[in-house]
Amino acid sequence: MANTEAADWDELSPVSATEAVGAGAAEIRNLRAGLADRIGKEHIIPSATGLGGEHKAGSAIIYIGDYSEAYPTTQPDGTALAATDLGRLAYNTDDGNFYILTNHVGPVWTLYPADPLVLDEIATEQSTASVTTVLDTQDFEAVAGKTYFISTTFSTSTLNSLPIIGLFIGATVLDCVHSGANDNHNHTGKAGALIGTYAAEETGTVTLSLKSRGAVALRSWKVVVIAL
Repeated sequence: MANTEAADWDELSPVSATEAVGAGAAEIRNLRAGLADRIGKEHIIPSATGLGGEHKAGSAIIYIGDYSEAYPTTQPDGTALAATDLGRLAYNTDDGNFYILTNHVGPVWTLYPADPLVLDEIATEQSTASVTTVLDTQDFEAVAGKTYFISTTFSTSTLNSLPIIGLFIGATVLDCVHSGANDNHNHTGKAGALIGTYAAEETGTVTLSLKSRGAVALRSWKVVVIAL
């Protein structure tokens, strides 16, 4: 088969012993066109005014797979990893984390980010022992080994010096705030905010509970959960 169109790819053509010399020019042009079609899928096509060949945005594919037993030891073509490969990225489907090649000897793949952001635990002056009335719950899906930043805003009615509002996972309080009335001048809605972090030990559904001390009405509640 001769390479007569850009989509053709016959590495045995042209056959120098039997094909006409004049067909060589067309073969060369079709070779360039064929390469451009293939390179252009994820690279900038070579042009007369520039070299081309650079990756298009989003074109590079990182290593991805279950690396619970071992991480990649070779380049995609099978060549052993070298110093020039430092910085390659891998996604481990086993634990849901990203890893960076930091040493080609071994090789050594390092968790990224190495030190996930964890906010300091927020101290509260309020006792949470009596914060037991569940106003509402919301669920999110957690992955074992990941840490989550949880931010909430809420609005409740007030009952004299109450309520005290707490954000809980099970019996564990993440944050607590006093949201009572000023001089017992009650409000139909008073806003507040709660934040906390949660380190997931298991994969599955986690239930957030907004609890209060005092029989008050929940007007609104918004939750944002960010995996760190």
